[in-house]
Amino acid sequence: MRRAHYTVVAALLVNAMMVLLANMSIEPIITVYIGGRGVGAAHVARVAGLVMACSALGSMLMAACLGAACGGFARWAHRRAGA
Repeated sequence: MRRAHYTVVAALLVNAMMVLLANMSIEPIITVYIGGRGVGAAHVARVAGLVMACSALGSMLMAACLGAACGGFARWAHRRAGA
């Protein structure tokens, strides 16, 4: 594999790490935020769980699309490199 390919793969890994970090960084404070939005104390944990589940669902739904896009880019880069 050429060095340019390693750079692209490293950039994709860093990007994925940052997205996961952003999603997981809201977990400790989401209950405080939802409680401040007027949700009753009895339902704060349930609503916070739903919010976190929605972010995970979005990641799952977009994983296939992003994977296909990255695969297309890899094929294009491989042809352009002449390998």
